[in-house]
Parts: sequence; C-alpha cells; structure tokens
Amino acid sequence: MNTPEEIVILAVNTLNARAKEIVAYEREHFSKFIGKDIFKNNCEIKEKYKHDRLRYRRVQLEGYGIDVTYIIEYKYQRLSVDITVCINGGSYNVKPNTAFTHYEKTNITLFNAIKNELVETEISLGYLDTVYDLNELKAQAFQLNELAREYNLQLDKFPSRFNYLFNVERLCS
Repeated sequence: MNTPEEIVILAVNTLNARAKEIVAYEREHFSKFIGKDIFKNNCEIKEKYKHDRLRYRRVQLEGYGIDVTYIIEYKYQRLSVDITVCINGGSYNVKPNTAFTHYEKTNITLFNAIKNELVETEISLGYLDTVYDLNELKAQAFQLNELAREYNLQLDKFPSRFNYLFNVERLCS
C-alpha cells in the first residue's frame, strides 16, 4: 500500500493532468459562443449550448480506482469548471483498515462574462504542468523545517518587546 503522501501526490498530479484536458476541451467548445448570451435567468446554460462532457469514470491507475468529475458553473460573471478527483483504495470487505478515499479539487475560470455574454478571457495554466515528486517534496519540506528551526532559535535571542517595532513575527512550529 502506498503512503498517504504518495496518494495525495498521485491525486494532485492526476487532477492537474485531467484539468489541462478538461479546460482545453471546454474552452474549445465555449469559445464558439463569445459575444453570445448562453445563460438562462437562473444562470444555467441554455440547452442549445450544452454538449457532451469528458468522462473519466473508474479509471484504474497504480492499483487504485480513480474518478474525475467536473461541473460547469456560471456565477459572479465567470464561467468556470469545478473539477474533483476521487481516489479509492484498499478493501472495506477484506481489510477495513486498508480502505480509504481521498479527494482533491480545483476550480478554474474558463471565461468571464459581461451582461451574461462570454468575453474572450486569457487564462494562465502553466502551474498545471507541474508533476510533483515525493522525494523532491520531502527534501524541500526538510529544508524548510530546518530553516524554521534556525529562525526560531534566532528569534528567541531577539527581545520580544521590539517584535512589533521591527515587524518580527513568530513562525508556527
């Protein structure tokens, strides 16, 4: 069984990869309607503008069941996609202590709207190209914890009554 850290990293990496695909697919579809009012009064998409969605149901990856679902929502003058990854593993029937479910979510703006009409909107998705590695993250976390310990040692030497004067803050330990 993978560690909780590995499961979270798998979920985030899966979320990023699928989010890139979903955003590209949905932007291609909705870009045809720039300048049009595609929304009902209740903020739902009008029937003639709806389309088939991408499906990622019950994909098996690294021995886990992975579902990726998404909804398209329109609120606050934004058409966005709300994406959820669910990873299931272990067995509730055979070994209940091995069973788990883990979720990761993101919300990405596809387009802005003015008076319910879609407007061309640039979005930056470079962060979705990041593929996280457990060993790299462990090394970074170790380094940050070491720096925090050193910071706290130095802070203990500084007279606390002057913290406010020099904007010196205590880090969470």
